[in-house]
Amino acid sequence: MKFFLLGYDEEGTWKSEEELYTLSELLPGMAFVAGVEFYGDMTGYGISFTDENGFERSFAVHVSGRNGELLLDEYE
Repeated sequence: MKFFLLGYDEEGTWKSEEELYTLSELLPGMAFVAGVEFYGDMTGYGISFTDENGFERSFAVHVSGRNGELLLDEYE
């Protein structure tokens, strides 16, 4: 599992810019807690992991403008 800063590339898609934390394994029942600040409405953070089928999955971390809850939007 990786937690990182996100940015846009020339094509307007998300890309990892700087790894902030790496965890070799996150087991069921374990929690990952990160204290971060969100400035404005642009996401600046992402999380990725390898699923049970061996595929890497990446998500942009957002804060909902409706109710402030944390949202994860998958991207490739």
